[in-house]
Amino acid sequence: MRGDVGEDQDRLCCRDLPAACDGTFTHALPQLDSAAAVPAKGAEDLGQSGVNVLLGEDSTRATIDVTVPGGFEVMVLAQKGQVTFWSWQSTAKALSKVGASTYPYDLAKVGPPKATGAGMVLTGMVHAIYIVTSTFSGDGSGNSVAYTTGVTGWGAVKVASTTKLVPSGQGVALGGAGLQDEYKFFAGALEAASCSSTLPIAKCTGQSRVLAFWVWNSTLSQFTLDSTGGLK
Repeated sequence: MRGDVGEDQDRLCCRDLPAACDGTFTHALPQLDSAAAVPAKGAEDLGQSGVNVLLGEDSTRATIDVTVPGGFEVMVLAQKGQVTFWSWQSTAKALSKVGASTYPYDLAKVGPPKATGAGMVLTGMVHAIYIVTSTFSGDGSGNSVAYTTGVTGWGAVKVASTTKLVPSGQGVALGGAGLQDEYKFFAGALEAASCSSTLPIAKCTGQSRVLAFWVWNSTLSQFTLDSTGGLK
């Protein structure tokens, strides 16, 4: 596989259930381990050959899988500004690419990403939410991007108003909307920390930041503001 996970592998089905693939089937997972014939619980259960299909020939990529109702979801994190999202349906034993997005990537301005990822299902959600962390801004104020899916599909979570965060279906460019100093998971909610306009960037840490705690509204498919902390 070249560079990115190609369009010819946007839908992958296990070899033992071709009926689930219908006319969209294009590529079978090669020689899946026998353990993959039972409902998989994570990317590692696909067997090394199945994981290799996700990673391609890029040894710097990583998979972050999260158990969700009916199977699990996987984010494939590359080190050149791309992320892709995959869904494993345990009943159909089918792995499908469900989305793709970007994070800021500019070697000249911020250097190699060395990006890391984490994921989980927050209270009220049925899909995973992922956090990618690195240095995404020249001044050090943007280090995290969060991704999930909503009305517009998989993409970065972005501010829609002072009380709403929405899955945008879009990526994040250098200096663009969607960056926070830090995202993290806290008690079933999404915590976002941003730098205060009243302090220098060098002091943007811990409680010396503007903290917001967001909870998922399943009816609206968006986050609503629950509480705040830190600086105002």
